[in-house]
Amino acid sequence: MFAGISAAIGVMILALAAHYLQNKLTEVQLNAVKTAANIQLIHSISIFALSNLSNRVHISTLKRALNFMIAGILAFSGSIYLLSLKTILNLELLKIFGPITPIGGVLLIISWSLVAISIYKSNKINEQI
Repeated sequence: MFAGISAAIGVMILALAAHYLQNKLTEVQLNAVKTAANIQLIHSISIFALSNLSNRVHISTLKRALNFMIAGILAFSGSIYLLSLKTILNLELLKIFGPITPIGGVLLIISWSLVAISIYKSNKINEQI
């Protein structure tokens, strides 16, 4: 469910960036929003695909990977959206989200590492059978 909602939001944000935000944000801010939306879309599709592999991978590790991926999307893309929109919303307070972006990136890296571990564990279990 998260994957579908997240992908829909990513598409909406890209549409907003193309049609509404283009004249409201600086080029740097607009590129940041587009990057965040693309990362969100890629990982939303990945969550959907990976959740359908549960019969071929180590399930508890995969579940942890998916949870890290969800948290990474929320932290990485969400903080970039808020940071980029702080001038439009006139909320300078949103700059506190700056340190959250790299944390989100680390969460995404951890999630992909856990995906690899999940596949490795599954292969090891299958070799023993």
